[in-house]
Amino acid sequence: MHLYFVNHLSALSGRPWNCSQVNFTIGARGSLKRTQFQDRLCLLGVTDSKARDKIRALTVSKTMARGSVRHYPQALSRLYSAQP
Repeated sequence: MHLYFVNHLSALSGRPWNCSQVNFTIGARGSLKRTQFQDRLCLLGVTDSKARDKIRALTVSKTMARGSVRHYPQALSRLYSAQP
């Protein structure tokens, strides 16, 4: 479906579009690799470090709110104390 969308937009604009996939992985308890996450945000054009930190915190918070994570305070503690 994504390839169809890219090809359709390429045809409409009269010039080829390029696309790539960037995966963000979050552990079962909200853990993530900070440097890896921020590097991937940079690939998407998010260059402001404060914006990347905010996106990271919101991503973990929303992921945990949607899941059945029982140790939310501990996971947040790990998030904010994680070394880059």
